[in-house]
Amino acid sequence: MLPGLLSNEDKHGLPVVLWGKDEYEASGSDPRDAMSALLSSLTPLDPGAIILSEDTYSQTAWRNDLEESETNIARARELGEDDEEINRLVEARKYLQKLKPHVGKISALGIWIITRNPSVVIEWMPIAPWKPSSSDRKIIHSNPSSRYLDDEDEEFWDKSELAEINADHKAKLKDRRKWEHGPRRDAVARQLAELPDFPACKREADRVYLLRRMLGDDAPLEDYIAKEITRQAGAIFRLEIAPGKP
Repeated sequence: MLPGLLSNEDKHGLPVVLWGKDEYEASGSDPRDAMSALLSSLTPLDPGAIILSEDTYSQTAWRNDLEESETNIARARELGEDDEEINRLVEARKYLQKLKPHVGKISALGIWIITRNPSVVIEWMPIAPWKPSSSDRKIIHSNPSSRYLDDEDEEFWDKSELAEINADHKAKLKDRRKWEHGPRRDAVARQLAELPDFPACKREADRVYLLRRMLGDDAPLEDYIAKEITRQAGAIFRLEIAPGKP
């Protein structure tokens, strides 16, 4: 077993098989438990090399996240954010406080297994179920002060421009809430995966374009949300609509 990362160049054109699904989750508290289960199932494929990358949730990372969360709550109150937004930030802080027992533990792995029979690269990235998701991290790092101009900058903007900036922030905040994980998002991801043009869209940019064309003016305002939905659609297509296909 070799420590490190396997880049696209290092794969030398070998077919890549993605093990699992887009949002990987280990069955236990330690992703290495999932890795052991994976390796035991691959014995018939004659693994020739295993490359392993580990991500540990450090004490420094946890403290920085917690301090940033507390700063964001204070700043949101200063800016007069509504109760719903402040409550979201408070819940993010509570979530971080509950992560303290996991500090120092491995939160995710990058695993690349090169097999001989047949010659393929099996790629898997299991994460611990307690690791913050991308949506969680968006809230944790949602700095209210970055949405507004600092006081000393206001002299360079007239009132109509300031109003436009604040209106843009409120629109994006409302849009994020609309596209939180739930039945609506799941339904849109499945609708996208079932489109006749979806299999031909191999690149993420193509799938985002297809999603925006499908939804029109109702599409997510921010690209990161659109990308998350296309990845969910990719998992649905690969695991349910066309299982076994690359």
